[in-house]
Amino acid sequence: MIFTTHKFPDHYLSEYSCRCDDQLTLIGDHSGLTRLLGYSADELTNTYQNSFLALVAPNAKKMLQIALSETDEIECVIPVYHKNGHVLWLLNKAVRVTDHHNCICVHGVLVDITKLKHEYDREKNTTHVWEEEAKKDSLTHIYNAYYTRKLAEAYIQETNNTAALLIIDLDDFKQINDSHGHLFGDAVLVQTAQIIKKLFRSEDIVGRIGGEEFMVLMKGTTDMNILHNRCQKLNEALNSMFGDNIPVCNPSCSIGIALFPQHADSYFELFSNADRALYFAKANGKRQYALYNKHNHQMNTRNYSLRSADYDEKTLRGYIDIDEPR
Repeated sequence: MIFTTHKFPDHYLSEYSCRCDDQLTLIGDHSGLTRLLGYSADELTNTYQNSFLALVAPNAKKMLQIALSETDEIECVIPVYHKNGHVLWLLNKAVRVTDHHNCICVHGVLVDITKLKHEYDREKNTTHVWEEEAKKDSLTHIYNAYYTRKLAEAYIQETNNTAALLIIDLDDFKQINDSHGHLFGDAVLVQTAQIIKKLFRSEDIVGRIGGEEFMVLMKGTTDMNILHNRCQKLNEALNSMFGDNIPVCNPSCSIGIALFPQHADSYFELFSNADRALYFAKANGKRQYALYNKHNHQMNTRNYSLRSADYDEKTLRGYIDIDEPR
């Protein structure tokens, strides 16, 4: 009994039948297989002892053996070595039967779908690239506001996680645009994104959540010594962004910080409290950070207090300003 194959376009495939014993040793006429793989009958016999399994790529051998041990009918795609060293991808449709001599045999059809597999992989890779690009801010290529929020929400919802959320706002960015032009302003945003990404760890969530606003969720971090160090280094790096080349442009930032779970029970509340801290940092001199304090609804002794009571939470950047992509 031989399974029929799926019907692929003729230019995609070649089709060969073969017969093996229960150890997948080829028996009978396997000239079609030798033509497919580029071997002569003598090479297949002398070099590989007519073992079909010996031609299969190592990572697929066990899968094929397990499949045959668990069922009498299989259909799977396996990588097989051609004589020239290239891998051919074969759709293997086979059935295990007992012949009239009471011997177990495996009858199968091998369909060369290498071209189809390569086209599928290219399409899959292209799709993956587009999916990754959809997560990124088009200018800075760090996460966009929507995806930054989704990642941060997912992390906050996990049990026993701790984190520090930093909202970073470039000071007087409008003046940079007005003085040097919007193209230069875009360059400042790109450089800022790279500085932030380099300064924080790869596991931290880094995104651009507004025009000149960025966000970092530092996973597992609530140590104020670490946070103070990062905030200080960030402003130092921004201030020297252009060195002496453009001395009239020395960017700085204000930062609002809220800790999870000390300051919030949800991402929305955490973001809101960090944003309140940011407001006070900017209102009290800029180029500094503010830490939210939920116990007395005031900032800690480094200068800081809450945003005014009429703050409209519907404008939270990165939270509900961007609809989910369709």
